Amino acid sequence: MDAEILSRLQFALTAAFHFIFPPVTIGFSLFIVAVEALYLKTGDEKYKRAAAFFLKLFGMLFAVGVATGIVMVFQFGTNWPIYSRFVGDVFGSPLAIEAIFAFFMESTFLGVALWGWNRIGKKAHFVATLLVCVGTHLSSVWIITANSFMQTPVGFELQTQSVVGDTKIWEALPEGSVPTPEQIETTKAAITNFWDVIFSPSNFDRITHTIAASWLCGAFLALGVCGYYLLRKREDVDFAEPCAKVALVYAAVAGIFMGLTGHGSARTLATTQPEKLAAFEAQYETKTRAPLYLFGWVHEQERQVSGVEVGGWFSFLAYGDMNATVKGLNELPSDEFLKKIDPEADTAALAELRPQYWPPVGLTFQSFRFMVYLGGLMG
Repeated sequence: MDAEILSRLQFALTAAFHFIFPPVTIGFSLFIVAVEALYLKTGDEKYKRAAAFFLKLFGMLFAVGVATGIVMVFQFGTNWPIYSRFVGDVFGSPLAIEAIFAFFMESTFLGVALWGWNRIGKKAHFVATLLVCVGTHLSSVWIITANSFMQTPVGFELQTQSVVGDTKIWEALPEGSVPTPEQIETTKAAITNFWDVIFSPSNFDRITHTIAASWLCGAFLALGVCGYYLLRKREDVDFAEPCAKVALVYAAVAGIFMGLTGHGSARTLATTQPEKLAAFEAQYETKTRAPLYLFGWVHEQERQVSGVEVGGWFSFLAYGDMNATVKGLNELPSDEFLKKIDPEADTAALAELRPQYWPPVGLTFQSFRFMVYLGGLMG
C-alpha cells in the first residue's frame, strides 16, 4: 500500500471512531432537555435526579468526542496538506465558526449544567441545559455545511497566483476551469459569496437528515440505559421507567423524521450527484421506469445486477414519476465534465476514465440496502 492508501485508512479510522460520539451527544442533549423540562413542569425530584445523571453521561461522551475530534483536525494537515491549503479559505470558515460560536457555547454551559444544580435556580439551570442542546445542534450545522461544500461546492472561485514584478497577485480563473496537477501548487479556492456556501444545494437535506439520525441515536442510548436499570430491577433508580417512556416517544418521532429527511436527501442527489444515486441501485444503463431492487448482487465486471426488482419505483423515488428517466453510470460523469480533465480524450478514452469517478458500486448498493432496512426495523 502506498502513502495515499495508508493516509486514507488512517483518516477513515479516526473519522469513524470520532463520529460515534457527536451524533449521540446531539440527540442525547435534546432528551436531557425534555427530562429537565418535566422536572421544571412537575417539580418531581426523580426527573431532577434523572437530568443530573444523564448530564454526567453526556459530559463523558462530550469529552471523548472533543479528544477524537482534535486528532481528526490535525490529520487534515498531516495527511492532506495540499487539500488543506487549496480549499482551506472556504472549508476552514465554517469550521472556525463552529469552534467560536457553537463549541465554546456548548462547553461553557455544560460546565454550568453539570455543577450549577445548587448554585443557580431551576429556570436558570434549565436555560443552561437548553443552551448546551442548542450548541450541539449548531455544531452539527456548521460541520455539515463544511461537508456539503465538498459535495456540492458553490459560492467560490478558483484563483491562481502570478508574479508581476516583485509582487505576487491572485487572479481568478475562468468559471468551470479544472487546474492541472502542475497548477495545484499555485491555485486556491476563495469564497465569493458566503451565503451561497451556507445554502449550498445539498446542505439543508444533509443537516436535517443528520440531526434526525442523531436524535434517534440519542433516543436509543437513553432507552438502553433505562432498559438496563429496569431489567436489573434497581429500585434506587426510580427514574428509569418514566424516562424510558420519554425515550420511546422521542425515538418514534425521530424515526419518522429520519425517513422523511432521508428520502429528501436522496431526491436531491438526482440533480446534485447523480453518480451516487445511480450507484445506490447499481444502475449502469440509462432507463425509463428504472427498477428498484429489494435485494440483489452486483456483478461489477459485467456491470449487471441479479436480484428482485420492482419496476418503475427507482424513477418514482428519485423524481416522483414512475415513467421518469434516470441516468446510468455509463453516462456519468458527462463527457463535458471529463473533457475538462482530458481535453484530448476520444470516446473510448472517456469510457475508461469515467469509472474513476464512481463510488465502489457493489459496496454502495449493499450498504444502501442495509441502511434502509435497518432504518425500517427501527421504525
